[in-house]
Amino acid sequence: LFALLPVAGPFVYFRHTELPHASYAEHYLQLRSRTLAVIPIEELRGIVSFPSLHVSSAVIITFFFRGLSLVSVLAVVINIIMSISALFTGGHYLTEVLAGLVVGLITIAIIQRLQGAESERRFASPRRTPATKS
Repeated sequence: LFALLPVAGPFVYFRHTELPHASYAEHYLQLRSRTLAVIPIEELRGIVSFPSLHVSSAVIITFFFRGLSLVSVLAVVINIIMSISALFTGGHYLTEVLAGLVVGLITIAIIQRLQGAESERRFASPRRTPATKS
């Protein structure tokens, strides 16, 4: 599957692995060449970039702040800027950002469905009919 969807990212593709944001490229290239025998836990670097979990998190965080007017607006603005900047800094391709958006929206739909099911169970207590006087 990864042969069809390479995760090298734009830094490797455009040969800009010396840039500070491309620190993941060293481990990625070592994995590809089979020279990385041990992944050093103390210096883990991101390798997976599809989907963009930054964008997924941004969508979910914005959803949770939706009831707070000022905070909600700030969350929307900051997360839109972060999502767009991921494209321009070379951290993600457009498909990765869009896939992250889809993952975030699916997560929100699942959360809403689970919350709806929970509230239905909470309010589904049997109703008592008032006792009639004879």
